[in-house]
Amino acid sequence: MKAQSERQKEAAVGVPLRIYPALDGSEADVVDRVPFHWHTESEIVIVDAGTVSLVIADRAYLGTRGDIFFIGSEELHEIRAAGQGNQFHSFLFSLELLEFAHVDDAETSLLEPLAEGHLRFPRQVRKGEAGQEALHRLLARLVCTCLRQSLGWQLTAKAALLEIVAVCADYSLIEKVDAPCGANERLRQKKAILAYLDEHFTEPVRLPDVAAAFGLSPQYFSTLFRESFGRTLMQHVNFLRTERAARLLRTSGLPVMEIGLRVGYENFSYFIKRFREAYGVPPSVYRKTTGSSPQRL
Repeated sequence: MKAQSERQKEAAVGVPLRIYPALDGSEADVVDRVPFHWHTESEIVIVDAGTVSLVIADRAYLGTRGDIFFIGSEELHEIRAAGQGNQFHSFLFSLELLEFAHVDDAETSLLEPLAEGHLRFPRQVRKGEAGQEALHRLLARLVCTCLRQSLGWQLTAKAALLEIVAVCADYSLIEKVDAPCGANERLRQKKAILAYLDEHFTEPVRLPDVAAAFGLSPQYFSTLFRESFGRTLMQHVNFLRTERAARLLRTSGLPVMEIGLRVGYENFSYFIKRFREAYGVPPSVYRKTTGSSPQRL
């Protein structure tokens, strides 16, 4: 995920909650697309405007304004919301830090099983569905609480997170998880592949080389990758490169050509083509509407 703002860093102290993009509206925290990643925290994504597409644990979803998504700890996920008209906020929190000092039925029947992965939140709660209005109000309260940070705000935020768990349980939205045999090993392999590409995508990437790094044949790796992530290896590499390029266009004054080279494109025209396909405009136009002024040569 992108770096936290100073306000977010403060909000993370004393309460198990972080919010993305930053609530202070800083340009550096604009989020267009978030490549596949995972984290130990649970996550709630609410669509603020337009449409947002997500991939959560091998399944694709499309959300519109008011829709709410839940992502479990360590689950692979990706978010796409290119353009100012498509906006969302993510709330990251630790279920373990919501547990009580003295064990009670709520902890043993809900909090512990959720934290351990035996239960999970619903993947998607659409606007108008049971429980959505209550969840929306609680998320709005979290935003206001983190913005105000008045005396006792940490307790208010923690109470709202606990109430979100309660609402999901009250509306029978909590689901049991039956992990198939071998699921953990497949997840480990997917994460290893993604970590490898995240480290090497700015370099020349060739299917035989990547497959060999995992002891697989190019044909088998290609099939495995498409089945796991819903796209080809090079489509994913281009996704990573254009996402990084967009971030640099927003936050740095580097010339467009240098950005293309930095993210792995040796051919400038090909970079322009891929970026336009991803964001609908060439890099120079994207920078004018969202980013920094280029450095003079």
